Amino acid sequence: MESQTLSAIAAQIMAAQDSAQSLEPFSHRFDTLTLDAAYHVAALVNTQRVAQGWQPVGRKIGFTNHQLWEHFGVHQPIWAPVYAHNMHYAQDDKITCALNGFCEPRIEPEIIFHFAKTPPQNPTFAQLIDSIDWCAFGYEIVQSHYPNWQFAAADTIIDAGLHAALLVGQPIPLKELKGDIAQVLANCSVELYCNHELKDQGSGANVLGGPLKALQHLVALLAAEHPTAPIRAGEVVTTGTLTAVFPVAAGQRWHVIMPGFELPLLEVQFTNT
Repeated sequence: MESQTLSAIAAQIMAAQDSAQSLEPFSHRFDTLTLDAAYHVAALVNTQRVAQGWQPVGRKIGFTNHQLWEHFGVHQPIWAPVYAHNMHYAQDDKITCALNGFCEPRIEPEIIFHFAKTPPQNPTFAQLIDSIDWCAFGYEIVQSHYPNWQFAAADTIIDAGLHAALLVGQPIPLKELKGDIAQVLANCSVELYCNHELKDQGSGANVLGGPLKALQHLVALLAAEHPTAPIRAGEVVTTGTLTAVFPVAAGQRWHVIMPGFELPLLEVQFTNT
């Protein structure tokens, strides 16, 4: 695709994001829109956002849960930046999230990691663990600027990986998890509740076989296809939803139960403002 077209797409998605408006998926308008072209648009958007004062602090990995691929018409994970103003830390294991400015928001319970040092390319689990100082349970709030969540994978990359906010629970040192950390994370189970009604059950294995496997995938993907954008020391990475994804609305309270898991959990209340 021509650079002028890619720049025009970047301008359109930024306008939709800034005004909380929906627009027709770009994949419906451009037959030649590839994943590479979408990542090029995302890079253009990131450059302009940084120029506006936005501070990148990490990444989100999207569509790591295979169970969602057929529903959303995607066939592989994607990634996008996370910015400081969209990341919020809990107080006393609770957090309030305002939904104004979001388009069709939904909730995803996730495992989040913080890198103390830059991981090597194609790291082993041991090398990943050595690179990470803490992990936390949290929620990614995702949104779609495409009506009714109808899109192709390239559209999601252009729309910031559908990222709206990252709500982070109390971090603990990763090495405090007992046993084989990769297996502990892969085997964890989760029950997701809205206003005390069970909505879904999931597990760490839903995330590409385990959250550390999702991290491995991202580091390797960046090394192979995006070598100018490697994970660096100080970044936070959220690894994808452990359950199905659910719409959220003001007035709702969401929480999880993770039997036998050692991470502090998090309750979120949604408001309009």
